[in-house]
Amino acid sequence: ASDWSSDVCSSDLCSTNASGQCSVQINSNTVGANTVKAAVDAQVSTEVIHRETDSTHGSSGPASKTYVNARINVATSGVNEVGQPHPFTATVEQDNGSGWVKVQGALVTLTINPGVATWVDNNASSITCTTDANGVCTKSLNSTTAGSNTVNASATISVNGVSFNLTTDNDANTPSGAPATKKYVDANITITATATNPVNAPHTFTVTVTQFPGTATPVATTANVTVSINPTPTGNGINPTTCGPAVALDRKSTRLNSSH
Repeated sequence: ASDWSSDVCSSDLCSTNASGQCSVQINSNTVGANTVKAAVDAQVSTEVIHRETDSTHGSSGPASKTYVNARINVATSGVNEVGQPHPFTATVEQDNGSGWVKVQGALVTLTINPGVATWVDNNASSITCTTDANGVCTKSLNSTTAGSNTVNASATISVNGVSFNLTTDNDANTPSGAPATKKYVDANITITATATNPVNAPHTFTVTVTQFPGTATPVATTANVTVSINPTPTGNGINPTTCGPAVALDRKSTRLNSSH
């Protein structure tokens, strides 16, 4: 709905100045067309004459104001293992008063900031793409490093001659969406320590499992580790009592023994 702007006049009334003019402003938080009419009871000599903006008696017709809007969104957030490409799709739409429709041919900039990933096509933190008939364009990012990435989309389009600078980065002027996020995670496993023992002398190997859940800093986890030996030694082999649940960055101690 449209309202009279209170910084010009507090109602739909205004008084003309010495030039016979007065100004009013309207504003709207919704799209749509608005028709603005004016009427006056003018004192002309001894007569009071009523006139309206109805295209009669030399008067103009009504004026009109159309409010339009536009928005951009980016999706989809997710979690991937490092080295796995992930697509992000930007969608651009406009509403000229008849409802939201997709915008074809919009040049979209996709930006990773902050983040450790890069776009697959150019190995950079920023890339452009053009929306298709469905108002979308898609680009994939990837990372070999664990970490969190924030993806924003931006575009400049014109709707009925009105320019919109759209962004998903805290755009307070349009109903655009929020940034998307991509978290890359990683893990590794190590075994120590290699050594030479006399027969019948047990030897302990320590297996360490480390995870990187979206940061470069390792975090303690729990996991079940499978330990195998090739060739299988005679004697005690692997001591099964030492391969329980993981603790403290998943260090698991496994004792090996052989009688030969």
